Amino acid sequence: MRGKPTTILIDGKKTHMSATDLNDFLASLSNEEIASIEVIANPGSEYDAAGAGGVINIVTAKAKKRGLQATIHTDLRASQFLSHKASVNLNTKLSKKLSFHNFVSLNKGDEPGEEDRVETLLSPFIEYSYSRKYRAKNNYFHTANSFYYALNSNNEFGLDFWYSGLKINQIDNRDLSITDTKKTFSSGDYQLKRDNHYYNTSFNYKLKLDSSGQGLKAILDYHQSDYQAEDNYNNVFFDRAHTPTGSNERRVHSPTHNKILSGQMDYKKPFKKSNFKAGLKYSSVDNKNSTLFENKANGIFTPDDSLTNAFLRPVFSKSPLAHHGFGCSKARH
Repeated sequence: MRGKPTTILIDGKKTHMSATDLNDFLASLSNEEIASIEVIANPGSEYDAAGAGGVINIVTAKAKKRGLQATIHTDLRASQFLSHKASVNLNTKLSKKLSFHNFVSLNKGDEPGEEDRVETLLSPFIEYSYSRKYRAKNNYFHTANSFYYALNSNNEFGLDFWYSGLKINQIDNRDLSITDTKKTFSSGDYQLKRDNHYYNTSFNYKLKLDSSGQGLKAILDYHQSDYQAEDNYNNVFFDRAHTPTGSNERRVHSPTHNKILSGQMDYKKPFKKSNFKAGLKYSSVDNKNSTLFENKANGIFTPDDSLTNAFLRPVFSKSPLAHHGFGCSKARH
């Protein structure tokens, strides 16, 4: 797409998946489960500006007969520690009018690492010897669920819900030796925790007005994300005789909450060589985030106001907008 941002759609809707989730989802689909892939090089006004470079719409094939289709994909990697990835893709037609699609992905990892680095300044002579050992454990869960109900051949309702959860626990040990006139040494232990949750619910309705392709499409979308970040630092300092000279202990807590509500309605009228499109979109964004720094003194953690106050940044914004336009777009199947 000429190096510009590209929007990926699944069945005409935003995926809200990370690159890893999208890769796992596509890997779980068989050839029979993909009806077509549409490449729109010049997106119309109904698409967000983020897709200015182009839009790729992956159209999945819905089950035509009652029953269940399932695909299982798994990946096991072994180095010093094991990491495992598994996903399940279900495509079910419950009745003539109702169908259900479910995708579940689970990733577990245990990753160790080591780093050694030496930096030297010639004037004045100072040598920094840096050693680091870490181990990161992560658990990631993602599920996407879609329900489709067709009143008739011209009316279709859809309900989508997806959830992603990520937990990370990383332990770091870092040693720093400084060779100068004082020859100091420090040793630090760090623990980083992340607990992130993402939710998205979307309702969509499609109405075909005639056989030429004229129709209406309405989408109501709600997205919520909650991030919890906790970092703990413990440093001990030594002199050239390796006698402890001091220490400090700090912890940082950074919660972030986002809520996004958006609604969109689009009208499309095909002509011989072009399409007329008009639409209306509204969005509301609510963001809250803060960072609390605390230092430990005499066995008690107290806030570091010089940093904490500077990082308290609640932001609230609501922005209605509308768009309309017409143009010609082509899709390759």
